[in-house]
Amino acid sequence: MALNITGVVLPPGGPAAALPEGGYSVTIDGFDESGMVRCVYPGGFVKHHQVGTVAELAAKVTNQLRGRYGATDVSFATIPAGLTAGEAFTVEA
Repeated sequence: MALNITGVVLPPGGPAAALPEGGYSVTIDGFDESGMVRCVYPGGFVKHHQVGTVAELAAKVTNQLRGRYGATDVSFATIPAGLTAGEAFTVEA
C-alpha cells in the first residue's frame, strides 16, 4: 500500500543532508522518557515526534524528509502496522 503525503511548505535554504541512492527506510526506535516516538532516519539522524497514530507519524516523517533532506516526492512502499519499535517506513526510490 503506497501512501503519498503532499502540501508541505519547505523552509528556506538547502537540505542539511543527502538521501542515499535507491530506496531507504525510517525506523521507529521506540519511545523516549516523555512518550515521544523516536525515529532513526537515513545516515543515523534521530528525531523525536509527538504523535498518537501511524498516520500522524507518516505526516511528520514526510515533513522531516522534505525539510532535512530536500526530498520532493515521498512515497511510502510500506508503512508500520503500529507505533512499535522495529517497525519502519520504507520509501520508494
